[in-house]
Amino acid sequence: MPFAGGDFTGIFEDEPFSDAYIGFGDLRVRATINFTGAPSLSPSEFKDYDQKTITGLGAQVFIPIGKYDKEQLPNLGSNRWSLRVNYGISHTFERWLIEAHTGIWLFSPNNNLLGDNVQKQKLLWIVKGNME
Repeated sequence: MPFAGGDFTGIFEDEPFSDAYIGFGDLRVRATINFTGAPSLSPSEFKDYDQKTITGLGAQVFIPIGKYDKEQLPNLGSNRWSLRVNYGISHTFERWLIEAHTGIWLFSPNNNLLGDNVQKQKLLWIVKGNME
């Protein structure tokens, strides 16, 4: 669970503001599972491990329990739930390592943004690749 704080100054609707606060951010809970590859190894086995293909799935839930004040920006909490799910694959070709993952991020609305405004966000698609 993140813990943060800071001194904030800015201009909102042509009015200067200043605030300082400290507190907890939103709780994040993550679970992952490997489907193929990456077996559990002892230290002596690990040094000789030769990776082939690894696949797995991960999910992360953001639980809105962080410090939130509907009358101000910024906030340490988001006042909305979100869920991120990813599927990844990693494969070696001789000396090359190729990795890719795809996923989706879903958000509930924040019904108390700067008063009683509603913040809605469409889902985000995630696609990433890497080669070493």
